[in-house]
Formats: sequence, C-alpha cells, structure tokens
Amino acid sequence: MAMYDSTAAPRTGKAVSIQAVASELTNEQDAVHALAQLRTRGWQDPPAVDEVLGESLRGVYRAIPEKIWINTKDENGLDARMSLDLRPFGSS
Repeated sequence: MAMYDSTAAPRTGKAVSIQAVASELTNEQDAVHALAQLRTRGWQDPPAVDEVLGESLRGVYRAIPEKIWINTKDENGLDARMSLDLRPFGSS
C-alpha cells in the first residue's frame, strides 16, 4: 500500500509505504466492528453487514503491516526510504 497527498506539489509531498498481509473478514462481529470504524471516519452510509459477508461482490478486509517505510532523502539529496520499527513503544 502507498499513501500520499496527491495534491502536494512535486518533490514536496510525504508518503508512507506499507507491506502487509490482507485477508477478508468472514466473521460477522469483525465485519460489524470494521463497518462501525468507517462510520467514525465520516462514511455516512457504509454497506450493511449482509452486503459484505458470504457470496457478495463487496468485502471487508483487514491488513496487518509487516514492513513500513517513509520517503526521505539520502546523503546526496536523492529519494530514499527509511524503515520504521513496528515494535510497540517501550518494547525491546
């Protein structure tokens, strides 16, 4: 996955790249929770649970990050990326 501000002027934007394992949610409770999260983020009319479970053209997915990078510059001012630590703060 790559996330960035597509409205930023060239060479001014920030980005994050994520390597993740994605899987479709098949448990009703997980799907209900995911759709509720979409509502808290401003999606007024997310689909109903029965529209995303089972034999449906729609689905709800979970992505679990394995690696995360942000864009940066190397010592020559060229584009580079820096890996971020996925361990929780305070753990070793």
